[in-house]
Amino acid sequence: MDIAPILTTQEWIAGYYAKRDFHFYGAKFLRSLAVRIGLERGTHHVRSNMGGNAVSGEVYLMHDKLYMWITQSFNYEVVLFYRACNGRRDHIGGENNSLRVADLADEGRAAAFVERCQRIINCSSS
Repeated sequence: MDIAPILTTQEWIAGYYAKRDFHFYGAKFLRSLAVRIGLERGTHHVRSNMGGNAVSGEVYLMHDKLYMWITQSFNYEVVLFYRACNGRRDHIGGENNSLRVADLADEGRAAAFVERCQRIINCSSS
């Protein structure tokens, strides 16, 4: 995941420009994940919520069966949360899962994550 190192090397909540860059790179990261997972164009969308002054906000990827978002935690690690969902308006969905975006810089972990997302999408019970 080429963009993962960029997201994990800064404190993103320190000011407007850092937050703006976090949302730019976060959206780019999630779009690259969508391609890698195999989501076709038009089957998902990426959006963001800038949040208030003391937070990084969140960047979201919504698909009919997969919902994921990234944010920077209080210890400045960028975390990716994901879960199964039933439509793009399902903001409750299945059980939350999380991992550090830095972990996705490792190709083996990235491949395992992509495979798990593909299983979520292909599961008929979600």
